[in-house]
Amino acid sequence: MAGFCRQLQYLLYRNLLLKRRNKKQLFQELLFPLLFIVLVAYVNGVSPKVRYEPLSYDAFESYPLLGANESVSFLPDASRPWAFTPNTTHTRQVMLAVNATFGDNAPASLLAFDSMSDMVKAYKSGQDSFTIGVVFSNDFPANLTVVIRMPIGSIPSTDPGLRFIDQVNCRGPNPTHPGLINGICSTNRYLFSGFAVLQTVLQNAISSVVAGQPIKLPDFSVRMLPVGGAIVNSTVMRIMMVVFFVLMYGIFVAVLLTNLVYEKEKKIKEMMLMMGMSNAAFWLSWFIIYGVILTVLSVLVAMLVVFVLRILGSSNFLLILLILFFYGMSLVSFSFMLSPFFSKSLVAGVAATAVTLTLGLIYIPFGVFPTIPTIYKWLLSFFSPLGFALAIDQAFSLEDWNVGLQFSNLVVDSFPPYVAMLALDSVLYLLLAIYFDNIIPGNYGQRKPPWFCFMPSYWCGHPVGSLVDSLSDLESRELNCQDDVELVSPEMRAKAAIRIRSLSKTFKGGIGKKKPDILAVRGMSLDIYEGQITCLLGHNGAGKTTLINTLTGLITADSGQATIYGYSIRDPIQMQKIRCMMGVCSQDNTLFDDLSPQEHLKVYAGLKGVLSEEIDAQVEKILKLTMLDEASCTKSKDLSGGQKRKLCVGIALIGDPKILFLDEPSSGMDPYSRRQLWNLLKSQRQGRIMVLTTHFMDEADILADRKAMMSQGRLRCYGSSLFLKNRFGIGYHLGMVVKKSTQVDQITELMKTHVPHCEVSRSHGMELAYTLPLQDSNKFPALFQALEATSGMQGSTVAKQLGIKSYGVSMTSLEEVFLNISEESEDNEPFEETNPVQTSDISPINTGAAKTYRAIDDQAMSLSVEHCITQPLQPSGYQVRALCKLEFLQMLRNPGTYIFRLLFPIVLLVVLAVVIARVNVGRTDSDLPSLTLDPKLYLETSTPSTLPGLTPLLYQDNLTSGQDIKLLVKEFDRVGLTTDAIANMSKVWSEAPHSLATVATDLGTMSNAPEFLALYNSTAQHSIPVILGLLSNALAHLQAPSKNFPDVVVASQPFAREVKGPTITNIGIDILGVFLFGLAVSLLPVGFISQVVKERQEKIRTQLRVSGIKATHYWASHLLIDGAQQYLIAVVGIVICMAAGLSIGGSSLSTTGSIFILVIFTVIYVPLDVLFAYCVSFLFKVYKTSQSVAQIFYIYFPILLVVVIIVLSVTESKTTAVVLHYLFCVVYPPYAIFGELHYINQVYFKASFSGTLDQPSFNDYINLDNVVLPTIICILADLVVVTFLLYMLEIYSTGGNLLEAWGYRKKASGGLNSDISDNEDSDVKEEREKVQAIFDRGHYSEKCVVAAAGIRKEYEMSKGCCCKTYTSKLAVRNLSLSVNEGEVFGLLGPNGAGKTTSMNVITADTGATKGQIQIVGHDIISSLSEAFRLMGYCPQHDPLYSNVTMQEHLEAYGLIKGIHPKDVKTVAEHFMDALRITQHANKKPPELSGGTKRKLCFAISMLGKPKIVFLDEPSTGMDPASKRFVWNTILASFRSERGAVLTTHYMEEADAVCSRVGIMVSGRLMCLGTTQHLKSKYGGGYLLEAKLNPGQAYYSMDHATDEADRLLERLGTALHDKIQEVFPSAELLESFGERVTYKIPSQDVQSLATVFAALEEGKETLQIEEYSFSQATLEQVFLEFAKMQRDDEESQSEQRHQVSWRARQQDTVVVA
Repeated sequence: MAGFCRQLQYLLYRNLLLKRRNKKQLFQELLFPLLFIVLVAYVNGVSPKVRYEPLSYDAFESYPLLGANESVSFLPDASRPWAFTPNTTHTRQVMLAVNATFGDNAPASLLAFDSMSDMVKAYKSGQDSFTIGVVFSNDFPANLTVVIRMPIGSIPSTDPGLRFIDQVNCRGPNPTHPGLINGICSTNRYLFSGFAVLQTVLQNAISSVVAGQPIKLPDFSVRMLPVGGAIVNSTVMRIMMVVFFVLMYGIFVAVLLTNLVYEKEKKIKEMMLMMGMSNAAFWLSWFIIYGVILTVLSVLVAMLVVFVLRILGSSNFLLILLILFFYGMSLVSFSFMLSPFFSKSLVAGVAATAVTLTLGLIYIPFGVFPTIPTIYKWLLSFFSPLGFALAIDQAFSLEDWNVGLQFSNLVVDSFPPYVAMLALDSVLYLLLAIYFDNIIPGNYGQRKPPWFCFMPSYWCGHPVGSLVDSLSDLESRELNCQDDVELVSPEMRAKAAIRIRSLSKTFKGGIGKKKPDILAVRGMSLDIYEGQITCLLGHNGAGKTTLINTLTGLITADSGQATIYGYSIRDPIQMQKIRCMMGVCSQDNTLFDDLSPQEHLKVYAGLKGVLSEEIDAQVEKILKLTMLDEASCTKSKDLSGGQKRKLCVGIALIGDPKILFLDEPSSGMDPYSRRQLWNLLKSQRQGRIMVLTTHFMDEADILADRKAMMSQGRLRCYGSSLFLKNRFGIGYHLGMVVKKSTQVDQITELMKTHVPHCEVSRSHGMELAYTLPLQDSNKFPALFQALEATSGMQGSTVAKQLGIKSYGVSMTSLEEVFLNISEESEDNEPFEETNPVQTSDISPINTGAAKTYRAIDDQAMSLSVEHCITQPLQPSGYQVRALCKLEFLQMLRNPGTYIFRLLFPIVLLVVLAVVIARVNVGRTDSDLPSLTLDPKLYLETSTPSTLPGLTPLLYQDNLTSGQDIKLLVKEFDRVGLTTDAIANMSKVWSEAPHSLATVATDLGTMSNAPEFLALYNSTAQHSIPVILGLLSNALAHLQAPSKNFPDVVVASQPFAREVKGPTITNIGIDILGVFLFGLAVSLLPVGFISQVVKERQEKIRTQLRVSGIKATHYWASHLLIDGAQQYLIAVVGIVICMAAGLSIGGSSLSTTGSIFILVIFTVIYVPLDVLFAYCVSFLFKVYKTSQSVAQIFYIYFPILLVVVIIVLSVTESKTTAVVLHYLFCVVYPPYAIFGELHYINQVYFKASFSGTLDQPSFNDYINLDNVVLPTIICILADLVVVTFLLYMLEIYSTGGNLLEAWGYRKKASGGLNSDISDNEDSDVKEEREKVQAIFDRGHYSEKCVVAAAGIRKEYEMSKGCCCKTYTSKLAVRNLSLSVNEGEVFGLLGPNGAGKTTSMNVITADTGATKGQIQIVGHDIISSLSEAFRLMGYCPQHDPLYSNVTMQEHLEAYGLIKGIHPKDVKTVAEHFMDALRITQHANKKPPELSGGTKRKLCFAISMLGKPKIVFLDEPSTGMDPASKRFVWNTILASFRSERGAVLTTHYMEEADAVCSRVGIMVSGRLMCLGTTQHLKSKYGGGYLLEAKLNPGQAYYSMDHATDEADRLLERLGTALHDKIQEVFPSAELLESFGERVTYKIPSQDVQSLATVFAALEEGKETLQIEEYSFSQATLEQVFLEFAKMQRDDEESQSEQRHQVSWRARQQDTVVVA
């Protein structure tokens, strides 16, 4: 295993490359924080600021508390009764004394209650209409605690965490009474509510009662202490700027989370884990990359904020930098933490934005109501966006006082600073990410138990071999004793490196069991040996891939056990050990789109621990071995399908792994590339376990030492090719090429004369085949002699006289064995299904019931639907209906995405409603706690306190003569206070800070009443009652020195009652409503964009287009479904806001006029918004990128723009705001809803300030000056413009001409292509001239369904990753072809030859550079719609909706093709029956095997009676039985009336189904004609294939040495000498290990009987296991042409390779 540091190094290398290549995302991540900072600077610069100058002592006045203060009164409200409790003699005595003291200012009555609960209940009911209550202790007067209760909002909050407030609240213009700011200054509420006066009188009355003597009422005055200067931002603007700071880094979450989940979704991350990657290294690599990015970005942003833009100019630069950096890193870790919870990148992208926005917006109540307790802020700062918002809010608050955020003022109320919390969040989220990634179940990979980190095995490893003993050798012997398993020697059994026992895997059907469980692997037992290649074979869905995925840890087995080199695959920790030795080539191409093959290999070499000095050499070696050296610098997304598979194989091989799992490694490769891969794998098998799956039986035969055939999840048989052929073969095949006039009966009669039990297995055209029993092989020489005997006058052979042109014999092929076993499996399946949980190791096969091999035409089945259709086709009649159904089902069955598209916006609206209805200052239904107004809240005491901000009590001695201040100081000392004296209170500023102070004028110890001045700090909101209570107690003791009584303890507890009616707070919350409502509606189009881009990327849009879908129908269906969703959100939002507004007495969205305007606006805006989203979608090619960028278009940009408008509106630039608003509405529709909501609010604001809040009329909303109605007119015009824009983009994206779209000119496709090769093949030339004549004459042949003349296609592309250059790539040079009805034209060629490009050009998926194309007489440019109606298309990749079932696909496409709704279900069922896929009718594409998906795509292409069908590799991924079945269907379906163009890499498929074939090389059509014609023209001679049997000793040798090679070389030399002796001119063509291929000239073959006898002799003397003697096949012709393309690539020049041998129809002699 690679060391952690080495893996980290190469993961960093990978991440850097990905970042550099994906410049769009990197640009977003770097640019948008800077844009937000610029916006914050703009808001900060233009927002209204209030400058407060310092106010000295003389700036304030002293106000008598009980005396007359001109127009200011501090007396409590006496218009209503006062209440008290409990009702006792002493409490009545006190309250009567209070009443008497107030005299004329006393209430008319006092209400007595037995308990406080009775008082509260009466208050809330309102029945007694009192607003002031006094609560004595139940044991009064023993306990002198008294609670004064007044309505909440009239007195400050009693939350103990809110001792201090911002002094700005108590600053404002009040020239008449300086310092007496009411309302927002909560400190002064104690004065204006009468609390202070009532407290003073009540304390005096209580003291008098308990002292038993009158206590003189003190004459108190109050005065505010001096305050410093400040520049204060508007609260709304400050909140807005803080939110922008939060959103500044939000783009990182969206981009990073989308990328992480995309890699998980595409199994890229799991592939790296299977290669031994450490999970921790993976996370840390991304953490470091973003750490570097955020360091640079944070330094830049901090410099802008502190030094350049001076937003936080007074703050410490390093501190701001740390806050920004740790916030960014916390978001990175937060993205890591969220990624395990998502499996779809589309969902993750939306969720990332939703979560970030939600956490950011939670800050707003904290900004509006700063009195929220600090403990809540501290706890919520564990959510880093909120912690960051609070940190920036703190910085802005300190900036207002020119202090700025410094290390000295970081701590708030003794809690850790927010910057420390952000750093903690970063680490905490990272640890949680690693933990969740290990325990949360996902689609792939194994999961550890929740307690895994406490397991010793996780840290110390697991002992090896504990499970080896449990899988005993006895079990291995029992496995090998099965009849259908080839016996191996004890020495070989000892080399069993993989041991599988009773392994099972079931895929659950889902909740409610609506779908049955799928038993993918059932009781599988198997031994796989080191040094051999083992091939897993089976039909589609047999369980091969599931077994490999289980062995590699991609999925977890349900039961059973398997070990690899002694490690258990079921133990996640041991699986990590296995993966360190493993190389995997999965069925899917799990590649990084933006990395080259060279970079892929370098990264994986680093992950596997290859030494740094060896990496370059190994990479170069693998590139050459996989023939990717010429494409080493090409991005993987630009590679052909075959090249991608080669790269996947190279990745598996890099690092010299001991275990190789290759799942269909040659899928998509042409025959030439497959052979190169075979050579590679053969050379790499030594000392390794190599397990592969394939659907190519020749590949399995040549490559694999042992083949394990699976069926229905079970092992059916296991052994070498010879074992399987001997046990399950059906004998020999005698194949003949005969004349059309041949009498088959005569030939059959001759055959039965010599081989009585022979049977005709195939008779089709010029081909005739017989099956010959194995036991009759001794009769073959006599048969050949009879055929070669001469007779008659002309001396011709019997074979020629019977019309036999050529013949040959072959033994059962591995493919026939496979088909035979598959047939028997089908026969046995009903019995198996009766016991679905059977776990026997081997399912027995009845070898005595072997069936005759059924030829292709015996299974022919047409897809004709004439008998199913009762109504005429209407191609455009049901398209919108069908598309709406598809889109609706896709939406309905994808709850993950739509939770965030629908549910989250609704939740956002509900939050808005809650904010509107509940967040109101001074209004609540719940009681606040009681707060004891103890001097220890603000004053230092002799006892240490944990409360911050305590100061000594400051006093000035201003007593009259005869009084001693020491008496007062002694009282202060009695309660443990610390005091400071000051000579002149006007100099108090020099002694700041102090919370409380007093000036003593008279102690009241003589004849006068006590007289004091109480000075309070406006930021200490409870300072007034604290200083008054302290002085009252001290003065009472001074007046009654002989009495011993306790101090009176006063507490405050507000009454709770919600008061209805509009307030300025409601209006402020409406601003928040603009953002929340707008965001709720704007979140949906982000998903719409991604969905459309995904359909385009996955070729679904192309499939629909070729199926005849009009652009108007496509976009209309999307608009109906998407628009309905957005209308739903808008309606819900309107209803919720209206209800919430009415519940509080009114809001901007609860008036009749606003609702009416908003409804009209919504009706127009929704289609505009959705259509604009479709226009934006054309900017993207990859839906992963669109997911993050679309959020910018629909979330960030609109917010930025509306902020500009709001800021301008609240300043003096209202006209500029209106002009910009109109401009934004027209140019950028997503902004419109934010702007309209803002101006609807403005109408409401005007009404509120004019006093007509309850009656804003319709005229207020339709008044042109109020902007609301003109905005609607703007978006109405914009709707027309955007619709036109979408139409233009649709035409442009499909290669159309904009002028032609508007009828300015019409022309046929392309121009004349004069690039004609000098050495053009005669058949190709003839075809070109024939097709050109069709276009020259302008005459359409009724039989011609496709005519393509001179097609040329060039691509402008970038090549290279490190050194990028832009070149023009010629994909198709000059292609001319025609296809007639009843003809299947096969377009062949190696990977990259231009086949798929040609198909894309002909189907109008991409435009041709030059050339002309007609589909059934319709030009594909001027008459494209007509051409599409007659066309069917089965593309190379499966363009299927992931959440729509197979039957629903067929029914929907049937409607698209014009089949009547009454007939479409019957047609769909007929197609499924015909293709034998009815059992999968209710499965979605992800649940289907690759072969079944291909059948579905083929069925879709055949719907609607197309005249021409394009089949691009239709049988890729199918097992042999399925392939043959599809070939049958193609043959039966294209006999007349329709034609087909087919591309394939299976030469057997082309030979079987194609009327004509053409082979392309490097974009040119090199040859053309029937398969027999090509064999005759380019073929000649014979091919001899022989497989040697080196003996058991060879397989037991150590292949790491050259001993095995020397043995094989000796046998090969002996064989070569013998062949040279029999065939002097023989030439060695290929050598694959034990298998060799020779080309034999015709002149060396005089008699097949003689050849047969010579080779039979070689079986005895030369250790030949089996051989094949045949004339050249189509595949051999293909290989010769394929070599030309390789030569072209290597030499960069075009060469005409002269094919020196001639081929014929396959005629094979194979004997074992």
